[in-house]
Amino acid sequence: MSRSADRPKDFVTARPAARVHSTAPSRSPIRAVGAIGAAALTGTLLALLTVVIGLVLTVAAVDLGVASVIAVVESESANLPAPDAMLEALASGVLILGMWTAAGVLVGALARGPALSVGLGLVWVLVVENLLRGVAAILDPVSVVTDFLPGTAAGSLAGSLRDFGGDTTPCVLNILDGGTSVVLLAGYVAVFALGPVWLVRRRDVT
Repeated sequence: MSRSADRPKDFVTARPAARVHSTAPSRSPIRAVGAIGAAALTGTLLALLTVVIGLVLTVAAVDLGVASVIAVVESESANLPAPDAMLEALASGVLILGMWTAAGVLVGALARGPALSVGLGLVWVLVVENLLRGVAAILDPVSVVTDFLPGTAAGSLAGSLRDFGGDTTPCVLNILDGGTSVVLLAGYVAVFALGPVWLVRRRDVT
């Protein structure tokens, strides 16, 4: 008789359980990559802010230098603006240029290409907003939207700094007052700066 026949029928042979290895990726490294990408983009935004401030200060210095030279050549007094007016103009320039810079970063994050980003930005600034404002001049209800566009806010803030008459400069508007323009531009800066950070973090995680 075989040995298997001698075994009790209720005897159970124990077998080691096979180990199951999960192939699903761990979320921790992926989240770490997303955090690194967001931190790198935040550093880029801070670097761009430094460039914006430097550019505004450089342009202001060149303008003051040219104005002083012209005053000397024409034998006129320089008649420089008051310090508080100069600081207001510099802060407005940083806010306007910073808003457009942050908008460019957002478009770049969405388009994932410099050529398309630059093209979309130029089309929006030079064509779309001007076209919409032209339509708003004919259809008044459209102004509810056009009065709060980024270009309108930037142009209105620049226009609020004018203290002389004469023909207006293109894209310098008087649609909004200075305070409203500052609030709108600050909101656009926040949205345009936080948008790419959120987008890069989401792309890295997913």
